[in-house]
Amino acid sequence: MQYLSKQPMKFHLLVAGLVAAITHSVAMAEGKGPRHGDPEVRLQRMQQHLQLDDYQVEQIRNIQTADIGWREKREQVNAVLDDDQRAMLDEHRARMRENFRQRRGTPPDAPAAPEAPAEPELEETEL
Repeated sequence: MQYLSKQPMKFHLLVAGLVAAITHSVAMAEGKGPRHGDPEVRLQRMQQHLQLDDYQVEQIRNIQTADIGWREKREQVNAVLDDDQRAMLDEHRARMRENFRQRRGTPPDAPAAPEAPAEPELEETEL
């Protein structure tokens, strides 16, 4: 124990930072990070707000667990919903985008971020 007490504070901070980073990485990999949330909780919210019937809930649950990309999942979920439910979900997504823009400080009518400028090509004499 004397060994640890002689180590500089920077070392302890480094170890604490590594532990935090690893814990965060594991949580994100398991889909439990802040971006993803628990799929079952999301499904319950969808069921409540969109008035999903039991068949729709089961279909969406199967889509959520499928090994496909998020865009394909979104398309398949949209196919399960009726027109009114799809409109409510689209409204919700639009509100989420707007909230994200406001948190980032981007005006709603601002154009998309410009692409990074291309690196200038070097002439043979500069190499």
